[in-house]
Amino acid sequence: MFNRLSEKDKRLYAGVEALKLSYGGISYIAQLFPIKYTPIRGSMKLFSFTLILIGLLGLLAYTNPKLDNYDQFISQRITEETRKEKDPVAGALGSLLGGFAANLMTTQTVRKDYVFFSTYDAGFGNEHLRAIGVLNNFYITESPEYKHGE
Repeated sequence: MFNRLSEKDKRLYAGVEALKLSYGGISYIAQLFPIKYTPIRGSMKLFSFTLILIGLLGLLAYTNPKLDNYDQFISQRITEETRKEKDPVAGALGSLLGGFAANLMTTQTVRKDYVFFSTYDAGFGNEHLRAIGVLNNFYITESPEYKHGE
């Protein structure tokens, strides 16, 4: 069966088998199959790189934040901004109405899902709040002008 494989497939198969054996696997497989030592090592590196890449892409896809996560992020950000207010009444009102404001912002937000990350764009007239969501985190790329205490 092994002899029916193409040369590339033989190297890949030998590399996978050598990975299973761990220490000394390359030498053993090189003796067992009519393949030189160097192509097996190259196949092992290619296979390992492919597994790491698949794992990384899987992690990015799994941790791509949803719109609910964005709503929580906006609510937290509004709460943090209102705590910075010098006027205690404005700060208290902001804390109380922060959840409502976050829900309003989320309804105005357009989410574009790119499987591994998402972009979020909330427009308010000429102002935009834009963010990128990746690895369950949000990074603001554009924020509306906001002046404290006005």
